[in-house]
Amino acid sequence: MLRKDVKIELLKRVPLFERCSKSELAQIAALADEVDLPSARDLTQEGAGGFEFLVLVDGEADVVRKGRV
Repeated sequence: MLRKDVKIELLKRVPLFERCSKSELAQIAALADEVDLPSARDLTQEGAGGFEFLVLVDGEADVVRKGRV
């Protein structure tokens, strides 16, 4: 499990959050859950609704749009 300050540093690198204050980043970090997922797992599907925002800390993911990677 990542420490709160490590989460804040990771979030700071995400363009969406780059203008957030340290206090705002701390609030986001407090809400962030860490998950360790197996390889070859679908995170979502095109057109599906969602309530999550994913930040990959380690590893990689393919994005498939209209059947093309």
